[in-house]
Amino acid sequence: MKTIFIDVETTGTNPQKHGIWQIGCIAVDEKEQVLGTFTDVMIPPKDVEWDKYVLDNMLPESYKEKVKENRVASSSSVFSTFIKWLDLHVNKYNIEDKFRFIAYNAKFDWDFTYAWAESHKFKYLGSYFFFPPFPVDVFASYLIGNYRGKMKKFNLQAVCQHFGIGFVEDEAHDAFYDIKKTQELWKYTQKWLKIHTDLPRQ
Repeated sequence: MKTIFIDVETTGTNPQKHGIWQIGCIAVDEKEQVLGTFTDVMIPPKDVEWDKYVLDNMLPESYKEKVKENRVASSSSVFSTFIKWLDLHVNKYNIEDKFRFIAYNAKFDWDFTYAWAESHKFKYLGSYFFFPPFPVDVFASYLIGNYRGKMKKFNLQAVCQHFGIGFVEDEAHDAFYDIKKTQELWKYTQKWLKIHTDLPRQ
């Protein structure tokens, strides 16, 4: 089954009032060979709210400068390009040809991606992704077991470091960097859980 790894950086935590300002994706085939990547920054729609913490702590200066210089594409433009990119890898008219959706905190990325589609009156995102999404943090938590209680944080950086997966702190919260690390973490968990061989296959 083809897989897409997705990470979104958002203006807050509520998909009903916040939006996406950066997205990073890696698409792989059944043999885990990379089919393509997609990453872009955007200006969210005008009705989207910005959380003060995000504005003060999570937006890189390069993004702020590009916005001021009018060098950041609109949300609608990036969304249109994103759908065209998906069309390169999925036959949306074939119900068996979809991506398995994988993200670190999958519900978060899933909900925001669908809210993004809805904000642009696009009703067919389900033609590209199988439900449910796969949460990498859940698989990692299973492996960590009782040690989980000793971990003060359980974000992507903390979990990668726990398993010895290199993580550059200054690169955190860049969607494409985060999704590359999510993919590494996913591969690590699958190596040990052997989920692909334990589940029945067609």
